[in-house]
Formats: sequence, C-alpha cells, structure tokens
Amino acid sequence: MIKRIIFLSDVDGTLLRGASGIHQKVIKAAHEYIEAGGLLSLSTGRSLVSSRWAAQKLKVNIPCILYTGSVIYDFDTEQCIWSRCFDSDIIQILEQLYIEYPEISIQVYTLDNIFMLRSNGRLLSKGIKEEIPDRISQLADIHGDPLKLLLSCDDVETLHKCKEHLFSSDKVIFSFSSTHFAEVVAEGAGKDNAMKRLSEMYDVQLSSFFSAGDGMTDLPMMELSGYSFAPVTAPKTLLDSCDMIIPSCEEGGMEIAFNYARNNIKSV
Repeated sequence: MIKRIIFLSDVDGTLLRGASGIHQKVIKAAHEYIEAGGLLSLSTGRSLVSSRWAAQKLKVNIPCILYTGSVIYDFDTEQCIWSRCFDSDIIQILEQLYIEYPEISIQVYTLDNIFMLRSNGRLLSKGIKEEIPDRISQLADIHGDPLKLLLSCDDVETLHKCKEHLFSSDKVIFSFSSTHFAEVVAEGAGKDNAMKRLSEMYDVQLSSFFSAGDGMTDLPMMELSGYSFAPVTAPKTLLDSCDMIIPSCEEGGMEIAFNYARNNIKSV
C-alpha cells in the first residue's frame, strides 16, 4: 500500500504568471506525480471560474482550496464541500473602505460572482483578467455570502493604513498576496485552515503535505507542510522559510517540485 501524500500548489506566481499558461513540463510532472499515487490540489486565491481550467489541465484528483482558503471545492462533483464567509458587518466595513480610501480598488468575491466596487490602473493592468467584471457594482448589488475581498493600490502605505484602520479585528485575516495586492478573508479561513480540513477529510497528516507558493498568503500553509517549495521570485520571507527554492514559473520550476514529491511516495 502507498502512503498517501497531498501536494497543495498555489497558482499565480507559482504555476504561471499572467496569461503565460502552465509550462508543459510542469503539466507532465504533475500527471506523473498523480500516476505514482500522489494526491494533488490547487490552493489559490482564485475564484471558481478562473481556477477551473488549471485544475483540469493538471488533472487534480482531490478538491481544491479556492478564494484564499475560504472554500474547498470539488470540481468532479461541482460541489462546495466547505466554506467560511464573513460576518454581516463586512458590509459596513466596505462602506467605510469605499468612502475613506478612494485610491484602493475593491473586489468582493462570493461563490458565484465577483463584484467590483471600484477599479484602478493597478487592478486593470496586473489583476487576473477573468476576474475583472465588465461593470462597476454598488454595495446594494452584492448577493450571496462574501467570501473574500481583493484590494489593490499603487501606494503600499495606503494599504497598510487601511489594514490598521479597518481590518485589524481578529474576525478577519488581512494578507498581502503581492506588493500592491492584499486579500481579506474571514477568521477561520486561510489556506492553512483549509489545509487542516483536507487533512481531516483524507486522513493525511500535515507532515505528509507538500506545498508550493510565492506570496504571503501561502506562508501559513507552507509552514504547516512537511515540505515546502518557493520560486526564486518569491519574497525573502518565503525563501528563508521554505525547504527548497525552485526556478521561476516562467522556467517551469514546479517540475522540480512535483518530481521531488513523486520520488518521496513510499510504500507502507
């Protein structure tokens, strides 16, 4: 019998950048890892719609962590099997954010929709194209339970001030996914907490998890894993804490990670 291991992979900056797609040698290595008996999941801030193609391309074989750990979704059955949404007071916080920080773009994610309350140049040039709606929404337009907020601003200090002013409560988790982008999820969400749920669902110890990521939203997940990878382009904090630094996504660095995990699948 093969000892089960789970590999959690971030998407943007780890598997791909922008519209570059996933390197063919990475796809091949992922398939070989699965064929050897490994379990593979995405762990991403992406939405259901924008992550589906990557899940299909890699042929993930267990549910995926989406919306920065606010949802675990099974693409095979098309079911949300676990989620953690904000409390109702998030609407009041959004009202303050909209009025007091006009430089910050605001996207509100629910399971079925993305509502863009405000755009800016940073979001339009660097955001995920599939996640940028065609029109601006009002707060009253939001329906469904908010799962995640994505904020962006050219001035990083403004994002830090916003965090201290509006998102310092222990009811939310505010993390930088990159220098100019921040993600906010509810307490109890996050990639690390969703990872714990997968550990329970599949009866796989956290020490038998492999993970890869390039942003601060990935760090808690990587610290829980038995073994972690970060691309050379990741922030120094991740490079210092990971177990192996791999080449950039443009160079197909995740091939090394998947091959390493495959070589560590053991019979018990």
